Order: sequence, then structure tokens, then C-alpha cells
Amino acid sequence: MTKEKGSFINFKKDVPLEIVRNLKEGVMLIRACIGTRKQYKQTNPTLYKQIFEDIEWNATHDVSLYGGSIYENKKSKYASEQSYIISPLDENNKASNLYNDCTGILLIGQDKITGNNISLLSHQNPRYFLINQDNKNTFKHGLDLALEEAKKRCFEGTIDIVIFGGNYLKENALSQNNYINSVNLLNEEVKKVLGFEPFVITGPKTNDDKGYKDDVFYDNSNQRFYIMRGQVGDASAESYFPSKIEEQKKRW
Repeated sequence: MTKEKGSFINFKKDVPLEIVRNLKEGVMLIRACIGTRKQYKQTNPTLYKQIFEDIEWNATHDVSLYGGSIYENKKSKYASEQSYIISPLDENNKASNLYNDCTGILLIGQDKITGNNISLLSHQNPRYFLINQDNKNTFKHGLDLALEEAKKRCFEGTIDIVIFGGNYLKENALSQNNYINSVNLLNEEVKKVLGFEPFVITGPKTNDDKGYKDDVFYDNSNQRFYIMRGQVGDASAESYFPSKIEEQKKRW
């Protein structure tokens, strides 16, 4: 849930209380590293290859909306290709790419049976789930099932969840509305099922001139979330709570 420079170690006691009010003491948060391709390559080229080029797929779910192998997994939840996809909740790493106007959620928790970290990753297309009420209901049903499973399988006070991805393009009302409506919908469903507000780990992309898209990799064992995007360092990359989105969007 927190973005770190240099170090990923981050426990509940290290961050403001309002960010982690849903977590028990001693529970480690989702820790995110956000950078450009160039920054990843220059900072740690070995890590870059491991998480974005030479991924160990036998230990990683490919949660790509566009033809990812996750569609073949019977525990995945989706309506049709390029609509939405929600990975199984398990100990595998998670990877996906090409989050353009699409948003995603990452959820982690501690399994009641094994005590190990488990996680799920989603990739949803607003041109599917915002286009009509039937599609919206289908997506909400799939998401609610995934959240209910996490609530049932994870120890209370160990679930952390973040939102990422999406576009908020200047002078493009459709992209702006899609982003706002996507975040609000995700927030409503998480609060309804889990009882707390998720955290938007990074805001939307605001410049589409270069076709920037987000690629992500989640290291399940170490609870490290890597986000690669075309541009960082401005207000659009800042974290915020969905309830503050009307205030936050003034900075984009």
C-alpha cells in the first residue's frame, strides 16, 4: 500500500494510521515500486529482466486481458476475452501488461490454512463494464465472488488491496468519466464486501501522446508490487483514497 524509494520494508507501524486502519499490528503492507522502463533498467537490470522480460511463468499467473494464459485456468473469473479477468487467489506471482484505460486491483492476505501470503490480480476494461447495466452487473458479481473468497480464506486484519491503472486524458471527457466511474465502482464493491476503503496506489496516466501503458508484476512471497509506466514524477503518480478523488483530480 505504500510506495518506497530504496527499501520495501514497511509495516503498519511505519505509516499513517488512516492508511492501515483495516490491518492488524505486524502485518506487512503491499509495497509498490513505480518507475519507467529506463529507470528499472538503469537501477537494477537483473531485476528488470526477471519481472518484465524473462518471467518464470510456471510460478506466475499471466493476467493479461489480451490473450493471457489465465483464461485457461478454471479458477479465473471473466465474462469474455477483453472484458475483465480476475486471477485465482493463490500463492503464485501475478503479472499483466497494457493497462491503458483499463484499471486493476491487487489484493493480498494471509491464508488461514497455510499462513502464507496469497494474492489475486485483476484487469478490467471500462469499455466493457461501464457500457451497460448487464455488463456492469456481471463484472460486479465476479468481483464480489473474488472478494468474498478472500474474506473467507484470509485471517481477519491481513487483507490489503490497492487500485491502479487507468487514463485521465486532458480534453477527453470520456476517458475522464471512465476513470472516475471505474475507481468509484471498485471502491463501492470493496467497501460493501470487505468493509474498508481500498487505496489507489498510483493515479491515472494523463498524457496519451506516446501511448503510455502500465505493466505490472507482483512478487507474492515478498509482497512487492512493481509498476512500470511511461511517465512518473508528477501528480498523476500520487496515491490517494477514492473518497478524495474529486479533490485529487484537480491536480491532474
